[in-house]
Amino acid sequence: MKRFIRIVLFLLSVLILLTGCKKSTQTVSDDEMIEIDFMLSSSAAGAEKFIWNNILEKKFRLKVNFEMAAQQPHLEKVNLLVASNNLPDLVSPLPSDTAKKLGISGMLIDFNEYKESMPNFFNAIKKDPVAYASMFADDGGLYIAPQCTEEADLVAQFRYVPTLRTDLLQEVGMEVPTTYDELYQVLKAIKQKHPEVVGIINRTGTQIFNDIGFTFGARSDVHYNFEEDRFVFGPERENYKEMLKYLHKLWNENLLDPELFTASTAQFEAKLINGLGVFYMDWAGYSYRYSRAHKELLKGGEDNFILTPINPICPDIYPKRVYQLMESTNIFCSMVVSSLTEAPERIVKFIDWLYSEEGMDIAQYGIKNEHYSITPEGKYKFLNHIVADYNPGATVARDTELGINLPHMKRVITNKEHQEFDKYSLNTREALSKYAENGIGYIPANGGINLTYTEAEIEEKNAIENDITTAVNEWSIGLVTGQRSFDDYDQFIAEVKAKGVDRLVEIANTAYARFKERMNEIKNN
Repeated sequence: MKRFIRIVLFLLSVLILLTGCKKSTQTVSDDEMIEIDFMLSSSAAGAEKFIWNNILEKKFRLKVNFEMAAQQPHLEKVNLLVASNNLPDLVSPLPSDTAKKLGISGMLIDFNEYKESMPNFFNAIKKDPVAYASMFADDGGLYIAPQCTEEADLVAQFRYVPTLRTDLLQEVGMEVPTTYDELYQVLKAIKQKHPEVVGIINRTGTQIFNDIGFTFGARSDVHYNFEEDRFVFGPERENYKEMLKYLHKLWNENLLDPELFTASTAQFEAKLINGLGVFYMDWAGYSYRYSRAHKELLKGGEDNFILTPINPICPDIYPKRVYQLMESTNIFCSMVVSSLTEAPERIVKFIDWLYSEEGMDIAQYGIKNEHYSITPEGKYKFLNHIVADYNPGATVARDTELGINLPHMKRVITNKEHQEFDKYSLNTREALSKYAENGIGYIPANGGINLTYTEAEIEEKNAIENDITTAVNEWSIGLVTGQRSFDDYDQFIAEVKAKGVDRLVEIANTAYARFKERMNEIKNN
């Protein structure tokens, strides 16, 4: 009886979905204004002064009602609207996995059906074959408009940069570490001289097992293995066990922050700014942001505080200097269009325009001579009233007030802005320039591959993945902190295998086989 009821409820939900996702047949004249709802993740309080109101009305005959929230509340609200089949006309961002699933169900428009209206879009996304192959849903539909990078600022290229208090390094008379063993010796020497410091700090919780695990050659999840050209389960590898042993050694000697797995971003920042952190892996820009904040904390006093990105370090078990680059195409940060919209043609033309030279400039820099001018060197410099590092006293916020350079609006990132560097940012850029000069081994996680799963695979994957992730995190934290013994490591692996690890790996590699087939199709076309 219960099975019968479940089947009936399932059929009813499908019927509701299919009837709710029929495209609107209403027609309007080219001159008639169409009102649309645009759900955009942004910290702006309102859109009254957004440059987009005028642009969308005059150029595309669209009157836009903006609904805005920070990213987490935005995604939570999107999920509620998806569940009620009440998605707004335009949404940004929507995670690619969700978008692919909704696209197959008929809730989103397929950009393949609008190729003639989207030449800039298709030209942009085809420049990155790996990302392009990752964008397609299982039915061959193309439901997402990702964010591309035409030319990244040096600081934006690198993610999870190993960063060290090099002023303390100089105090103890040691060289910049190149291996994890050398890092251990550095942390130990600094701790002896400065007992108050907490060593390695972190703000990403258990994500640190992936961030450091990447440099050990094994993450905490099912991930792409470059040497084997397949997806593997990291904790099964000796590399992952060695990473945990390394962290356990540091934990025992008080060289890891006691709040390593629980600290919030605010707590992480407080430790850095107050000089308690010695080493972390995070965005490159943090090094000069927190150096400035430390200087402000001293109120003009003597400042020897120096945070410096250092070259990738490696362990003996994985002597490769690998470093995570930002993907040139950000599939997660994707824009999607509801299939229920009354203005599909106008909206896709707007999206395509965002990938054009004019559109990308306006989205990132605003309107020439109104918001920026061009220097003799050809750089875009914001006018004096627009807030920028080089405009002291400026009062107009380009993002929250004008809607310029909103991460989830712009579809192409360029590096044209004039920049003036203080000693802190120069220090960071000098270090990162060495990365750029020696690019071998610098790769995006999973090689930039974003797997596409069938509906059946998604259902099965979701059913087993959460339990495995929870078990891996509990065991990993327990092994690092000594609450569990490495003598029981085989028990750890047996426990997660019993939860379906092998099937999870099989699903990933089946999807990867399809990805490679699509890559071959792209190369041959």
